[in-house]
Amino acid sequence: MLKHQRLAAVTAMSVAAISFGATAQAETHAKVYTVLHDFAGPTGDGARPFSGVTSDSAGNLYGTTYDGGASNNGTIYKIAPGGSFTLLHSFDGAAGGAHPQAGVTIDKATGDLYGVTESGGNFAGECSGVGCGTLYKLAANGTFSVLHAFQGAPNDGRYPRWDVIRDRKGNLYGVTAAGGTLGDGILFKYGKDGSFTTLFTFDGTTAQPVGRLARDHDGNLYGALSTGGTSHACSGHGCGAVYRLSPNGTFVILYSFTNNEDGRYPAAGVTMDKNGYLYGTNQFGGTGGFGVVYRLIPDGAFSTLFSFNGTNGVSPASEVLPVKTDLYVTATGGGANDKGTVVKVSTSGGGTVLHDLTGADGWLPVAGVVMSGRLLYGTAMQGGSANHGVVFSLPKK
Repeated sequence: MLKHQRLAAVTAMSVAAISFGATAQAETHAKVYTVLHDFAGPTGDGARPFSGVTSDSAGNLYGTTYDGGASNNGTIYKIAPGGSFTLLHSFDGAAGGAHPQAGVTIDKATGDLYGVTESGGNFAGECSGVGCGTLYKLAANGTFSVLHAFQGAPNDGRYPRWDVIRDRKGNLYGVTAAGGTLGDGILFKYGKDGSFTTLFTFDGTTAQPVGRLARDHDGNLYGALSTGGTSHACSGHGCGAVYRLSPNGTFVILYSFTNNEDGRYPAAGVTMDKNGYLYGTNQFGGTGGFGVVYRLIPDGAFSTLFSFNGTNGVSPASEVLPVKTDLYVTATGGGANDKGTVVKVSTSGGGTVLHDLTGADGWLPVAGVVMSGRLLYGTAMQGGSANHGVVFSLPKK
């Protein structure tokens, strides 16, 4: 039931930056949009890649699918620079977890992969039917282990749906969509020593954390809220917000969206550039009515950089990839074929559609893109020859 509810939520959103090193991946296709892998679906190589991809130093791409695999509970996959596809792991739907909406985070020193599953794990308490989700490790030698099984309220969170981030010491940080003592989700830390800590419990004002976190050199964590904040312009409740959690535990709302030009309802986290500026997307609102790309300088100014208007895309649900003075983002729908777009936005304002998805080459690009050399890489949750999603590349132009 959970996966069907999630798909309905994405459909209702108009249908919902990680740089990496190698440049070998599909460089021969640098001038065109290219489908690198077309998912076959259950019970094969995977289906519905909600998340994007990441890579190792050799240029191998890694990602997850929400469905598919041996038991149709999701997979972890690898695509080599030459294009060969390897199914690394199939989730079992039980203690080993089920339905990874998040992608993987790589320890580039070891090649180990870390991630979360939305369900599965411990089938007890309030998650007795589906499990509250897991935090897992897939070692470079292929050994899979569950590091933490989420318990739900009141012990810890439930339904982790977004990528975890990793600091230089090997600690992992992330958020859950629900759970905690107040039921609105938690921000957690999984220590290199195996300890699990709830760093912050969200409440009605700070409700519904979404997306991947960002972390600065001082250890401050930044994230987005889908419906929290201090504004009551969205049917009497918050329109979403950007927050900061300091290492000493101080939580601050940096900006509350107002449903004006700044938009409303972020579905993704924030990305920090080398200057410490934060970038993100909102699904709805803005001058075009269909979402925005924004910039926020912590303890400083907020700017709406780009508004989606249908023609250039509808309802962005991805993190932003900053590259020098340009930003790259996807929109889940809209564009020439109403299948979604990949867009380049200037930090000085304005944007260009790099590609209108057609359906045959993918549609519903929920996740953002990453970059290597001249190319961007991403996923579309549906579309392709079997309508189970694709991995693609295209030039950043």
